[in-house]
Parts: sequence; structure tokens; C-alpha cells
Amino acid sequence: MDAVAVYHGKISRETGEKLLLATGLDGSYLLRDSESVPGVYCLCVLIYLCCQKDSGSWFQAGPLVEASKLSLQELEGGGVGFQK
Repeated sequence: MDAVAVYHGKISRETGEKLLLATGLDGSYLLRDSESVPGVYCLCVLIYLCCQKDSGSWFQAGPLVEASKLSLQELEGGGVGFQK
């Protein structure tokens, strides 16, 4: 996994969130080791939420960092990888 540029190893959820929030780029992501399940990776993604008010105007409600536990076989797709 060390050869994968977006893999950050054993960092905490909080550290991953700080790294992604520092980029400010919607869709940025990184991989890290799960803190609770040995041998599992977490895919953390920065998402900016946009919501529509009853008046019809839009506002930004994010950012939000989402994390999902994934096996290597499930890791596919695009986006902006946050490299080490």
C-alpha cells in the first residue's frame, strides 16, 4: 500500500479530516488504516453540501468529511486524491 500515493497509513480520523479540510477541494480523498478494524482501510472523502432553501436560493452547508471502510477490491474510481 505504501506505493499508493493517497495512502496515509496509520493516521487518526481527526488527522485525516484536517488534511482534507486544508485542501478545500470538493471530492478530495485519502486512504488510511482503520482505527477499529485491523487490516481494513478507510476511504475519507471531502464533500461540500449544497442545499436549496424554500425560497429557491442555494447555500453551502458543508464541508463534510465522510469515511467508509473498504477492502482493496472495492477501491476504484476518480476524484482528486490527496497525496502525501
